[in-house]
Amino acid sequence: MSLLTEDQIAELACIASNQSTSKDLYQEFCEWNEKQFFGIEVEPNWENAPVGAITAVFSMRWYDENDNLLLSDIFEEFSKPVTPHHHAEMIMKYAEVAQMRSDPWVEFEWGKNNAHWCSCDKWINFNTDNCYRHIGETK
Repeated sequence: MSLLTEDQIAELACIASNQSTSKDLYQEFCEWNEKQFFGIEVEPNWENAPVGAITAVFSMRWYDENDNLLLSDIFEEFSKPVTPHHHAEMIMKYAEVAQMRSDPWVEFEWGKNNAHWCSCDKWINFNTDNCYRHIGETK
């Protein structure tokens, strides 16, 4: 038997605290338990996924003694989490500045490894190899 996840404990606590008089707590827990999947939490490791994979499906197949497939059920389908751009927050700040001025790059500097900062003299392409910082208006 495995331990309950934090989400499962929270769900059970919610059932217990919102207990209605129409059902007894035992019945509510039994119904909850039937909806659980083997008592384990499944989460794909996207770092080991093949290049280009965007969906993972956890399924179970049932076979008879002759290895004939009797039934295949999909229990859970996962979508690959979206990974934000390395400079997403800085890009949002750049867009905010661009709403106020036509030359937003003058309020930013770029550098390598947060060392030796240089002024930006044109629009910024937010290369993932560079670091960027907002310095504010200097003129």
